[in-house]
Amino acid sequence: MENFDNATLARLSALGSECAFGELIRRHERQLAALIQYQLGNRDDAEDVLQETLMQAWVGIRHLREPKTVGRWLLRIARNRCYDFLKSAQRRDQPMEDGELTQFIDRFGHRQFRRTHLFNDAVAALEEIPNTERKAAQLFYLEGFTIAEIAARSRCAEGTVKRRLFQARARLRQSFGVSNKRRKIQMQTHKPRTKKQPFPVRRPEVVITQINTEPFSVDCPELRCWFIVPKIGERSLYANYDPMDWKLTEVYELQVVRQSRVHDMDGVEIDVHLWISQTGWMPSTWQMYGRLAEERVEYLAVSQLSDGTRILYTFLDKDFDFDWGGMPRRLEDKGRFESQADGSLKQVHGVDNVEASGAGLFSVAVGERRFSCLRIIELDVPVEKIGRDFSITESYITEVGRTVLVRHFCHPERTMYNDQGICERVILDKDVQIVVDGVTFVHWYDSISNLAFGF
Repeated sequence: MENFDNATLARLSALGSECAFGELIRRHERQLAALIQYQLGNRDDAEDVLQETLMQAWVGIRHLREPKTVGRWLLRIARNRCYDFLKSAQRRDQPMEDGELTQFIDRFGHRQFRRTHLFNDAVAALEEIPNTERKAAQLFYLEGFTIAEIAARSRCAEGTVKRRLFQARARLRQSFGVSNKRRKIQMQTHKPRTKKQPFPVRRPEVVITQINTEPFSVDCPELRCWFIVPKIGERSLYANYDPMDWKLTEVYELQVVRQSRVHDMDGVEIDVHLWISQTGWMPSTWQMYGRLAEERVEYLAVSQLSDGTRILYTFLDKDFDFDWGGMPRRLEDKGRFESQADGSLKQVHGVDNVEASGAGLFSVAVGERRFSCLRIIELDVPVEKIGRDFSITESYITEVGRTVLVRHFCHPERTMYNDQGICERVILDKDVQIVVDGVTFVHWYDSISNLAFGF
């Protein structure tokens, strides 16, 4: 879809292609959001109007006569929705106030698109509801009239129009299986030292098998290795398991809690909670800040409380990019790693193209659950310069861009300080190794997401 021009995407969208419409929105969303924010000023109002704009665009794109004008058409819808909003004598009852209908268009993941043929279903659902409710919904969503204007045209009270819209929405929700419950962001709180957590105490069997087909490309919105999408409302959990008994040692829970701004860069704040096997949940001491851009996912800052001192480390600090930095959303196998007869890997075009990190398609089984995944090998320095302190990761990411498993590898003689301050070699699973350009990395530990366990 990325190679298609806007006119082609518009034609495909008019035929009901959810992928084409998703790509079309990705190209224009920033411009639409900027226009609406400028017109309305209030961020919350702008978000509501943006969602209404996207809904109207999806349902109405089949009526677009000149696909090559789709960009101007989208901006016209946005301006009209802003005009409707500002024209109202009092703030009208927003048909998408609870956020249920925003599931029609998840602007980054498009999950609802993958589950439902929204275009055909929306039209069919409108045709099945009573005439007065259908007419109100068509005037409001497709033609852009305000509640006051609909009331005048229909010669009825505004309250009657609101009731008809409410009933129309209820029928649409029922058609799409969308809950009527108000969506709230529930902060997860843990009493320090409590032991309860959702992962099994021992890692299930993990079986990884290469699939000999062309690897798919992935749009991954996560801050990788942390399994979290930097977007309001997102939450993730993952567990660390150590060899040789593969017992659970740590659980991390991450929750996006609010909008943030770091050095005039807009993003979100992410609370990090840690569970340790010996002590249970620890008091929260640190946050991460990140942002989801159209083509990249980026860390903006890390804030940690250490011995009563709050330490803030941002993208303007020296070496921040080396430890954190940004990463491309689009992941694909461009042939950087070439498999050898002995099972080792050879880099074909090395670290001068480190973003080409895909390394084949694999089936990943965690217990009884199985996933098809693109393998990603993170290796951004020449292997001959890697010392004992360096490690590399091997991530397995599904076609919808979510990480199932990250396997960590390190130097065979890596050492770390234990809780008593004594430097000792880490315990490794020597049966599993990766050899890249003749350098051996040994399996250190596994990070497994809640997705792998089905919760």
